[in-house]
Parts: sequence; structure tokens; C-alpha cells
Amino acid sequence: MFTQQKFSRKARNGAVAGCLVFIILACNLGNRPEPTITPVLTPTTTITLQIPPTGETPIAVITPDSQVRRLIPSVFAGNSQPLPELTNNTALALSPGGLVTTDAQGEAEIIIQGCLKLFIFQDATLERSTCRESDAASGLGVCATAGMTGVLNQCLSKIDIQTPGSNTNTTGTWFAVIYLPEDRLSIIQVYEGSVEVRAVVNTASEQSTRTQTLEAGNLWFTAPGAQPPVIAGINGREPQPMEVWGALRPALIEKYPNLDVWMESASQKASRENLAFPNFLAVPSGELNIQLLGQVWENERVYQAILSGVAWQSMVRNLWFDLNMTPRIRFENDITPDARDVPTDIQRANSLLSTTTFRNNYSFIRIAIVEGNTFAEQFAYELQGSLSNLDLKAEIQYLPPETLASYLKEAAVQNEVPVIFIDAIPSNYDGF
Repeated sequence: MFTQQKFSRKARNGAVAGCLVFIILACNLGNRPEPTITPVLTPTTTITLQIPPTGETPIAVITPDSQVRRLIPSVFAGNSQPLPELTNNTALALSPGGLVTTDAQGEAEIIIQGCLKLFIFQDATLERSTCRESDAASGLGVCATAGMTGVLNQCLSKIDIQTPGSNTNTTGTWFAVIYLPEDRLSIIQVYEGSVEVRAVVNTASEQSTRTQTLEAGNLWFTAPGAQPPVIAGINGREPQPMEVWGALRPALIEKYPNLDVWMESASQKASRENLAFPNFLAVPSGELNIQLLGQVWENERVYQAILSGVAWQSMVRNLWFDLNMTPRIRFENDITPDARDVPTDIQRANSLLSTTTFRNNYSFIRIAIVEGNTFAEQFAYELQGSLSNLDLKAEIQYLPPETLASYLKEAAVQNEVPVIFIDAIPSNYDGF
């Protein structure tokens, strides 16, 4: 069970985002009560992401024939906690019970028996243990209980990828299994080859539907219960063309915002591995760099009040529903890589500010943007409104591009006015 993160700066740098981004393999399934209603998801459904407690390291249990390799720092691996960080990209063999985890930026690759490749991206945990049914004779059975599992199978033996509500069997293909635990929803996307899928309609008795074949270019989804789930008018437990993702995403993204992150990660990995991946699954992306400038932000309570008192996730989603925009917050060398992962708590923020002289000492906050940066301007106006919920006035300042470097340098050392500088970084979106 995830609980709310405590926001010390040390905790933020090692924080683990809510839904694990791209791959989480575990098999502590147990007997779970059946839902009382059939899941019918709508675009209006919303949740607040929750985060594992500070100090808890997600772990992975690795089989003796497994190897882990760091692709992007920071990756941690070993046989006991605290896990040492891998300092290079050399493959590491782990003994039984070995553990692997990554932080918000880390990326790793695990290879089992030399033929089954699993990709671990941001804030991921991997565990290998007994699944709902007996593992395949080859030992290539794994279980996904949250997030997205990317599977590249080049083994001759059949592998079995399970969620609490589905079984996926294959003898060679490239596909993904997504499990969204709050709705107990399993989604299978097949990019190359084919897989066989079955729905588990009763997790206590393990009653399943008949096996169906799912070919490349199609997806399939299910949830426990006698009736298939219905999402955006689309029936589950039936092969659907991958293009229906355009209708499924709007019905799911508010509740599961990491869907866009997973699709982008899968797209990038497929490109590096020379694998097929439908371009339309990954929405256009971009980045917002948000710098806090001025000595006032050295007050930890003020810093935390801004971090937790602003609705970063909802602001980005309201402005750019069809984009994957990542707001990154920086103060000196302290970075929050994705502010969407920070739960909004206006009451806590106001409580923190009330213990400081910030409101008395500063009549306004200056939000600085470069002239002509339309996306930064849109976000600045949203931020201005969000700060008003904390009884903070904000003024927007437009900077000529030629003065930017000197302005940032001077604003970082002054103590006359708190400055928030916003810059939109173009990525793969033509509208920037």
C-alpha cells in the first residue's frame, strides 16, 4: 500500500513515483474479494497519486541466471538493503534473492536465461516469485501487479506473463502488459508476433475464460468479474485494433497519468532496439523547466509550501490534455524531476507559510518568461492563479531573449523578490 511522501529535500531526490513507470514484476497475488460492480471508466474519473513512504526502496527478486545492467543512472542492485548504486554499465550477475531498483531517472535492463529481456524504467521494482499458476517448465513465468511490463521474448520455451486478472502466453514476440490496480484492469498491447490471452473472471477460484489469440497491431483488456469491462463504449475481452487507444487514453489518463510516460518510454526503447512500435501510442511530449531564483527559497518551509501547494499535475493536464508535458522544478542543485508526482496539499502549504514571515516580507512573486514563448506564458497564467490559493500575489514579467543570461544570474543571488522562471523546451511537438 502506498502512503503519502514526506517532503524533505533529501526525500525528494530519492522519491519514488506512484504508479511504477514501465515495469513492475511481483507475484504476491493472494485471494482478493471480487468487485461489486463491473469497471466502467470515464474521462471524468480522477485520483491523487500516492507515493511509497520515504526510505522504502522498491526491490526485485532475481533468479540465479539473471543479469542486470545499468542503462541510465541511477540504478541500485545487490543482495541486501541498502542497495549499492551501480557505478558503470557492466552487466552484474545476482545471486538468488538479489534486488534491483531505480530512481526517478534510472533505467536498467534485466536478461533472464539469455533470451527473455525485461526493461526497467523510472521508479521501478522487479520481483520474481511463484505466480498464480505454476511457472512454465522453463521457469519463465513472471507476474505484473502494477504499471507497464515491456517484454522482449526470444526464448524457444513458452513464457507466461500474468496479472491478477489475465494470463498472456507466447513463444516469441514483443509486447506489453499494463496493469492498473485501482480498477484491476489489465491491458495487453502486441507490437510484434502474437500472444494467447485469457481473462481471469474470479481470482479466488481462478476461473478463466477461453484462450484467444491476439495478433500484432491489436490490444485487449479485461478486469475480474462475470462481465467484461467497458471503457469509452469499447468492450473488453475482445481483440481490438491498436487505434482504439485514442479512445481508451482519454478515459484513463486522468486517473493514471503515467500512461503517457510509459508509452514514451516504450517508444524510445523500441527505437533503440530496432523494434516495432506504433507512433500514435506516444502523444507529443515536452518539458517545462521551472527555476526558483533568489535567496528566499533557501527557507525549506517556503520551498515546500510552493512545491506542495501548487497543483502541478492538474495545471499541466488542463492546459495540454493531448501532450505529455513534464514540469521540472530546480532550485540551485536541488531538482524535482517531475512535479506531477508531488501530491497537492494546500492546507499543508498554508500551514507551512504561516510559520514564516514570507507573506509579510514579500508583497508579490515574480513569474519570469521569455518573450514569445507561448507555452511558458500559458503556464505562467495558470501558476499565477494557483498561487492565489495560497494568498500569494504573482506578477508576470516578459524578458527579451538577449537579457536572459544576465537576468538569471542576478536573480539567483538577490533577496528583494522571489522569482520563478519558466521555460518551455520543445521536443517532438510542432506547435511549440
